[in-house]
Amino acid sequence: MSRKIRLSFVYTDEDRRAASSLVLRHQVGGGSKVATTVILLLTLVGILVVLYLRIRREVSAAYRPLVFLAAFGLGGLAWMLGRRARRLPPKEMNLEVSEDGLTVGGETGEGTASWGVFGKLMESDDLFVLANRAGTSLLAIPKRAFPDDESQQWFRSLAMDRLDLAEPPMTEVSTWGMSTEAGRVNLRIDLAFRDYLDLTIASWSTRIIVGGLTGLMAGTLLHAASRPAPNAVHSGATILLVFGLPFLLFLAVFGVMLAAVHNWLTRSRGVEPQELSLSAESIDVRGAGGGGQFSWSVFDRFKETPRSFILWKRGASDWMILPKRAFATEADKSTCREILAGNLQESPWYFG
Repeated sequence: MSRKIRLSFVYTDEDRRAASSLVLRHQVGGGSKVATTVILLLTLVGILVVLYLRIRREVSAAYRPLVFLAAFGLGGLAWMLGRRARRLPPKEMNLEVSEDGLTVGGETGEGTASWGVFGKLMESDDLFVLANRAGTSLLAIPKRAFPDDESQQWFRSLAMDRLDLAEPPMTEVSTWGMSTEAGRVNLRIDLAFRDYLDLTIASWSTRIIVGGLTGLMAGTLLHAASRPAPNAVHSGATILLVFGLPFLLFLAVFGVMLAAVHNWLTRSRGVEPQELSLSAESIDVRGAGGGGQFSWSVFDRFKETPRSFILWKRGASDWMILPKRAFATEADKSTCREILAGNLQESPWYFG
């Protein structure tokens, strides 16, 4: 008879930060804390040096303090917003581990996942972290949840063995088709680049950063236009209209596209199509690697754009995007809108 262990623990914000730090060490420094710190510091110093030299070369001495203040102010604001958005309240979790996979339960519902969903096991002194094959989703398990060292060793050996043998889940799942039950919506989600672009455009983080950088450059161009060279061929207004405005437009579009490509590359790797069934009571998820039923408390906000519905939880990293093209009929869109409005608060302030 195959062995199973059942764990119950409270997942805290400290656990989340420790898991994120462990993943960052593996991504940047190959698992070394010292190497990660050195690489990140050198990168930060390089960025600051390039920024300083660029401002020193293009901005007159009288305006440099204002530009430096604006640049560091925007950086500080982005850091504060990101730190505030990442705060998580403690949550109780139940986990069952077996040779076939994992079953995760909590206040928001229960879901199952086969070992084939995961691609890597990371370990620190305080916790285990399982990352999906795309590296975009983490399951952190504090070591304090295990009853003894022997159970930790059993989990470590099982995970390493299963991850070596497990095949990626099949990408094909059956389509549920048009919704037939009243008050329920069935849809199949297969995200593409345009969905990540919509997610990026809808985010106020993107708008603040791109808008701030564009405003900074606009101020620099206005200052240069107001003080043209004595023998300039073109007037300051001509330079601003012919060269400055197109450049600012290009800068804004390029910034949004760069952020969208980053979201697409980091979040879409290994992400498989999923089938969802939405009702007023729950969200049912089914995919090639597992599935489950979750209550609406996993999210608390939603935002509607011309192309999608975006769901997220304030102060957490959980989000979901429902492309409108995935709905079979306009009636399904309306039903989904009613379900969301009945369970979540509509908000324009998405910062993901």
